[in-house]
Formats: sequence, C-alpha cells, structure tokens
Amino acid sequence: MVTNKKASKDIYNSELGSTYAVNLTTNYSYKFTPSFLIKRFLKNSPAEKVGLLKSDIIL
Repeated sequence: MVTNKKASKDIYNSELGSTYAVNLTTNYSYKFTPSFLIKRFLKNSPAEKVGLLKSDIIL
C-alpha cells in the first residue's frame, strides 16, 4: 500500500512537496531440512555398500 501524505518542508522533500509511505506486509515461513554432502567414504563401508557416490547429497 502506498499513501501520499502532505508534508511540511524538509530537506528530503523540499522539491517534491510530499512524502510517500510504503507499508509492506510480508509473511515468511522457513523449513530447514538437514542434508549431507558425501565428500569421501571408506572402502567396504555401509555407504559404499548401498551405492552412495562421491558428491551425492543425502536429504
């Protein structure tokens, strides 16, 4: 919503003669889920046995 209000002379609006008020209504919701990036794993480890590869991301 943008509203125009009559303004008294000030240093910011001396040329414009008015001020503008901007009201923003925002509603954010964040949901973070853990993830893991495979950088390395041991030979014959459970990760290798299930088929994970280097640079895989586990969500």
